[in-house]
Amino acid sequence: MEPLERCGREGKKMACADRNIRNVFTIVAAHMADAPEQCLIACCQENHCPQCLVPPDQHGSLLSFDSRQPDAILSLLQRSDNPDTETKAQLKAYGLRPVFPPFWAQLPHANIFSSLTPDLLHQIHKGVFKDHLVKWCTSLMACGELDYRYMSMPRHPALRQFKTGIAKVKQWTGKEFKMMERVFIGAIAGGTNRQRVLEAARALLDFIYLSQFPVHTSDTLDKMRSALNDFHRFKDVFIHEEVRSHFNIPKFHSLVHYVDAIASHGPPDGFNTESPERLHIEVAKKGYRASNKKGYVKQMVRYVLRQEAIAHKDMYLHWYNPELARDLCDDTKKDNEEDEEADDLWKVEDEEYRSFDAVPFKKDRVTIRYAKQPPLKDLTLPILLQHFHASNFLPCLIQFLENSVQYQRKPFPMPSKHESFDVYKQIILDVTPHSALIPGFVDRVYSTPAKVPHILPKLGTQSFFSTVLVRDNTPGATFNVRVGQVRVIFQLPSTIILKYDVPLVYIEWFTELKQTRSKARMLEVQKAFCRDGLRDCSIVRVDQIVRSCHLIPKWEDDLSSVLEPDEVYD
Repeated sequence: MEPLERCGREGKKMACADRNIRNVFTIVAAHMADAPEQCLIACCQENHCPQCLVPPDQHGSLLSFDSRQPDAILSLLQRSDNPDTETKAQLKAYGLRPVFPPFWAQLPHANIFSSLTPDLLHQIHKGVFKDHLVKWCTSLMACGELDYRYMSMPRHPALRQFKTGIAKVKQWTGKEFKMMERVFIGAIAGGTNRQRVLEAARALLDFIYLSQFPVHTSDTLDKMRSALNDFHRFKDVFIHEEVRSHFNIPKFHSLVHYVDAIASHGPPDGFNTESPERLHIEVAKKGYRASNKKGYVKQMVRYVLRQEAIAHKDMYLHWYNPELARDLCDDTKKDNEEDEEADDLWKVEDEEYRSFDAVPFKKDRVTIRYAKQPPLKDLTLPILLQHFHASNFLPCLIQFLENSVQYQRKPFPMPSKHESFDVYKQIILDVTPHSALIPGFVDRVYSTPAKVPHILPKLGTQSFFSTVLVRDNTPGATFNVRVGQVRVIFQLPSTIILKYDVPLVYIEWFTELKQTRSKARMLEVQKAFCRDGLRDCSIVRVDQIVRSCHLIPKWEDDLSSVLEPDEVYD
C-alpha cells in the first residue's frame, strides 16, 4: 500500500483531459467486497455491521446508529493486545476482531467504512431475495406449488424457462436470480391466504428493482426509502405465520445504507461484484480444471496467458478478415456451449432483413426488421388453420381489405379459400429510448408452430406465438395499447392486387387492460370472444405492434401438475 499512501500525501503529476499537467492526489473512495470481506476489512465480526454500530440483535430495525470512525477503531485496535476492562467492553460493543494494523491504517484522507459499497449480487439477489424471501414464500405455499408455477410460466425471449423448477437448480448465478425476480410476484400471487405476504414481497421487489437503476434522482431515492419502510411495515406476517422468529439478519440491515451509499457514490451497479465473480470463473476455476491438479498455480498462469494470446489473435482476425473471424467464433460457440437448457426455440438464423421506422411510441424510437424473403412459402389456409390456429383468418382478411382506404377507392377481388400465403417466423423491434441515459434493446415477436414433417419441416420442436401490445386508438380506452396474441405474420399473395409495403399480422385479442384491487398491483386481461362464441380476431399492420409482453396466469387453485404451453392461456 506504500505507493498509494505516498500518492495520497504527495500527489502525482498526471495529464488531465484538457492536456494540462496537474498534481493529483489518489484517495480510496470505494471498495467492492462481499459481506465476509467487508467485515474483515472493517476488522469486525460477521454478525456486526461493517459500517455502523448497530447491535447484533437489532439488525431487523430501521433505527439509525452512529457510523464507525477510523480514528476510534484504530485506537481500540492498538489497545487490543493488553486490554483493560473498559477496552474489552468497547471491543465487544464494537464487535472488533484483533486485526492490527489493518491495510487502511495509513491511507490519508480515507474513511474505509464509508467507502464500502453495496453489493447487489450477494446482498440483494442471493441474500435477501434467494436465501430469505424465496424460502419464506415457498414454505407458505403448498408443497411444490412454486416449482409448478415456474415450470408452467409462459415462455418469453427475455425470460428463462425453469423447466425443472427452481428447487433443483444446482448452480445459481446473478442471471438466474434476476430471471426469478422478473416473475416472482406473479408466481406467488394467490399462493397464500395472507395478502400481507404479497405486500411484503412486492415492497422488497420494488426496493430491489429501484436499487438497480442506472441513474438515480431524489425521487427514486425517496421511493427506495418508501419501499423499505413498506417492507418493514408488512414483514411481521412472516412471524405470525411462524416462518421467522426474528429479523436480525445482517443482509437485511445492509439495505438501510443503500440510499446514503447511492447519494455519495452513485448507482450501485457500478460497484457490483458480479463482474469480478465472473472473472473468478474464467481466470481461476477454468484454469484449475485445465491443470493436472499438481503444481497448479504455474499451469493456471500459463492457461491465462494462452487465453489472452488467443484473444489478441481473435482481435487481429476481426481486423484482417471479419468473415473468417465470424466463422471461427461460431465454431467456438458450438464447441463450448454452456447452457444445457438452451433449445431451438430462440435460435436466430442468418437472414437478410428489411427495416423501417415505425411511429414513435411514448417518444421511444422503434425500428422494425423482418426477413427480406419470408422463410415459410406458399402455406395454404388449411395449414394456417390447423398449425397456426388461425381459425378465423379468411373472414378477418376480407374485413381488413374492405376497411382499407385503397379498397374503398377502387374495389378489388377478394381472396378465396384456395389462396396461399408467404409467412414470416418473427419480426424484430429495435427500441431506442428517448432518454440517452437508458440503453436501447432488441425485442422479438414470434409466430412459430412446431415442426411438422413434410409440411413445416424447417421449424423447431416447440411452438411459440408471442403476446404483444398493439396500439389502441379506440375513443374512451383507458390505455392506448391492447394485448393480443400473434398467430400469423404474412404477406398478401400476388393474386390480390392490393399491396402493402409491410407485413400484416393476424392477432387474437384479449380484453382491455383492467386495473384490479390485487396487492400484486398487476393489470388483468382475459381472452376476448365475439357474440357468436368465437375468438375476437383481426388483422393489423405490423407497425401497429409496439412491444412484446408477458402474461402470467391468474392462479386459481394449487397446481397438481405442470401446465402445457397451450393450456396456460386458458
